[in-house]
Amino acid sequence: MPALTYYSDKGFDWLEGHIVSGYGVASGCSKKTPYPEGSIKLQTPYFQKNGLDISSYWPGTINVSFEPTIIHLQNPNYSFKNINWTDTVPPEDFSFWKTFLEVQTSLGVTLKESFIYLPHRSTKTIHHQSPYVLEILAPYISSIDTSFPVRLGISTDSYYALSKQVIRAKLIEALKFRILSAGNLFFETDNDLSLKRRIANICIEANYLSEAEIDEACQKSYELYVD
Repeated sequence: MPALTYYSDKGFDWLEGHIVSGYGVASGCSKKTPYPEGSIKLQTPYFQKNGLDISSYWPGTINVSFEPTIIHLQNPNYSFKNINWTDTVPPEDFSFWKTFLEVQTSLGVTLKESFIYLPHRSTKTIHHQSPYVLEILAPYISSIDTSFPVRLGISTDSYYALSKQVIRAKLIEALKFRILSAGNLFFETDNDLSLKRRIANICIEANYLSEAEIDEACQKSYELYVD
């Protein structure tokens, strides 16, 4: 993987990425969104009820990509389960991490306290983000220059970096003993979904892979450990 850490200081790593366009659902800016008010505005009262007040933050997200690196988050500052914030999708789980966001604006460099906002992939049914992208909640920042890199300050114990090649290798290794003990039976399921759920339980990082990439890893595992 290419170098990701810009520098480290006092228990924080400063990761360098770049701003990319999102769906416009969090802010309600998209004409196609089912939530004209924005999903963040609708979710805010539920987070506040559970102890996290983001009412002073801009009700939308800044999407920061670290491609080709995947940032796997852990040890959140806040985590909420089964938040039933709308009738249009099933209840979702959310986690938040305290961060610092450094961006270039027309007036110079701006540093803001912020949160990484993560709707869990396991409970999110639509509008899935790229595995390389983190969504950032921050106070309103005027005139961000997206041609400059973005720097995100995050606690060193809150993440680790991965690539898809590493995840694929970890998945194949994790499947090894289960396939050796079960043989062909491991792949015999009523449907593909139940197999993918079992794989996600075996290797949580596999959630970052597409269905095609999981299928490819399963085929490779079959060739290595069954054929």
